[in-house]
Amino acid sequence: MINKIICIDDDSVTLMLYKLILPKAAFCREMLFAENGELALDFYKAFAADKNALVPELIFLDLNMPVMNGWEFLAEFEQTYYPLFPDTKVIVLTSSVNPEDQFTAENHPVILEFVNKPINVSKLNELKTRPGLAKYFNK
Repeated sequence: MINKIICIDDDSVTLMLYKLILPKAAFCREMLFAENGELALDFYKAFAADKNALVPELIFLDLNMPVMNGWEFLAEFEQTYYPLFPDTKVIVLTSSVNPEDQFTAENHPVILEFVNKPINVSKLNELKTRPGLAKYFNK
């Protein structure tokens, strides 16, 4: 099981779905939530300042958000925080139907998967078998 996940999404229904579905799928022990990329970066600033912090191993990232969208978050995360936390990976979870978004995601080594919303237990169980995540569930 993954210790900690951060869910970055501006949609309150999606955030509520995370709160219900992730425990049901026995996917993680702890969840953090941010309504945009800027708020998520605030978490990472705090993690960088606290060497004893338990840093999320996984980020569920929406692309279309106000203030700071998913791509802007990813650019800052990869430049500033990924070197500090190289074990943290990203799953883009989006309603985007733009094929360029998926192509762009494939060119980011920090991104493990590009998944269409909504998330459900079946999708989470499938993700558990993917390279990069299976190690958390095959214990």
